[in-house]
Amino acid sequence: MTFREQGGCMNCCDPSTKPNPNVEPCRCKPGAIALVFVPGIMGSRLRNTKTQEVVWDPAAGQHGSLSPAFDEAAQRNKEKLESYEVASDASFWTKSYNSLKKVGVGSYGKLKNDASEVYRQGRRKYRFVKSLAEFTFSDAADRKALLVNTQLGAVIRDDGLLEVDDGTDRYFYTITGRTGLGTEEIKSRGWGEISWDSYGNYLNFLEKEIACGDVARKFPGYKIQTYAVGYNWMLSNRDSGKRLKQRLVEIRKELSELADIPPEKVKIVVITHSMGGYVARSAAILDGAVIDKMIHGAMPTHGSPATYANAHHGYPYFEGLVLGVNGAEVSAILGFCQGGLELLPNQHYKKVDGTRDWLWIENDQGEKTSLLEGYQGLNIYEFYKDLDSWYSFVSVDLLMPDRKKVQVDYGKLGLNHRIRISMVKNFHSLLSNKFHLETLILFNEDLDIQFPSYDECIWSGNDYPRGVCSDWLLADENSTNKFFSKRNITLTSAADLDEYQQQVKQHEKFPFLNGHSAVADPKLQTVTFELKNPSAPGDGTVHQGAGNQLALGCGVKLPIVEGEAHQEFYDSGEVRQAVKSELEHYIEKSFYEDYKYGVS
Repeated sequence: MTFREQGGCMNCCDPSTKPNPNVEPCRCKPGAIALVFVPGIMGSRLRNTKTQEVVWDPAAGQHGSLSPAFDEAAQRNKEKLESYEVASDASFWTKSYNSLKKVGVGSYGKLKNDASEVYRQGRRKYRFVKSLAEFTFSDAADRKALLVNTQLGAVIRDDGLLEVDDGTDRYFYTITGRTGLGTEEIKSRGWGEISWDSYGNYLNFLEKEIACGDVARKFPGYKIQTYAVGYNWMLSNRDSGKRLKQRLVEIRKELSELADIPPEKVKIVVITHSMGGYVARSAAILDGAVIDKMIHGAMPTHGSPATYANAHHGYPYFEGLVLGVNGAEVSAILGFCQGGLELLPNQHYKKVDGTRDWLWIENDQGEKTSLLEGYQGLNIYEFYKDLDSWYSFVSVDLLMPDRKKVQVDYGKLGLNHRIRISMVKNFHSLLSNKFHLETLILFNEDLDIQFPSYDECIWSGNDYPRGVCSDWLLADENSTNKFFSKRNITLTSAADLDEYQQQVKQHEKFPFLNGHSAVADPKLQTVTFELKNPSAPGDGTVHQGAGNQLALGCGVKLPIVEGEAHQEFYDSGEVRQAVKSELEHYIEKSFYEDYKYGVS
């Protein structure tokens, strides 16, 4: 029997090109594999559905060079930066010049110079500079209007406000630079849907090292392509999973036509970063998306206490300029962000040491008391619903930053918050501890603790107020200081507050006697608590326990020794080599299975 009869192709079965066609098996077999990348939270570019303006792409330009064309144009326009007006705020540039220099001034200079031209091109315009200005120098209320609901005083999220932006010709020219692919192909593959500065380099790695590199050349006849799928992270990961499922159907159809094989024969490998793991797991497990293999990197498997911490003190350094520098700015978005709420520690959460309690108070003697007593298991969601305790995840005031401008229906605000948390509970009850049957989980081992991570949150003070800790009252909270990530709160007890109020009354009744105060000036007894810095091994966001404490009934867990920080996780050489080896093994296995059983 000849190779042609065994299923070989026209090219390598020609006797003139193969000396022993009746002995050596043909290595050329039609087949196709899609490598589909799903980013983490805030890693997808979003636009306003009505205006079509980009409102979220904060990573562009933060880490230096993006493309030769981008940098060249940026240099030409740098000197014009301060004279340009954004919207009606001409002072933006003079306020922000020094800050922008440190996070990629060239990037904004290019877009600034061409903004009016972009506007004239029509409704599909790239307005990153304007959105960055709004985020950097706007307050919590303005941020909420951009991402949650444009209506003043809104107590619910407008789920129709945003959609994934897929990029424009100008975006691909200025941001993605030279990829070796045409604009239409980049767009059809979804590369414009993700934050290029965060993930562009990794997409190029998958395309050049795997899809078109040494790996692909080992398997002639196989069509391998790299895709990206973004999602609206303000919605639930369940909704995002449904979008991913639909995109996978489209990708499978497109690749089947390119490879000239039936759609069901196209194999899908989904590679995720951070919360993208929730999206992919939801798509496969809850909605039946057909996925052949999953690789999860830096996934906060059962949530992260960093979500709680950031809601209280914001993000540090220049990351905070966009994501929020204090608790007020973060909470105004996070409190309404369904995907973000699903990142809170769930009912299966474990710390690095395998224990579960992750929220504590501590005095100067090192004595710790859990603040989650009675909130074990599914009861943890009752804790998240609480808006009134001093240690609550979020407070009503932070959910409603525009409360001074409009009358707030606090009853509806609380009700809708509880509804959102109930949806989080439902999501994690369904997804639970379930994983795709063929899974690889990569996580930072970080034995030297180069990237301290929260596996617990500890409120530390020199002393305790009187009474039971759950009854303490918030005397002051430093959650709204601009440009400072405050970690401290000031607490008092009900008894101390009552005494203080009595002192005030006495002071008002007998203010002076013979020119002197008749009673001592009122003084409220308080204790200041500070949220301690993270100390667990991890990647700075996801701690080591998200991997090593995982009860994985299928697949493989692989700790990464030489890792990177959370956002740069896939920039690690060790991570890339692990992914490359895993994909090469999977492609080889698929190739010979297709050869053995046929693809048609």
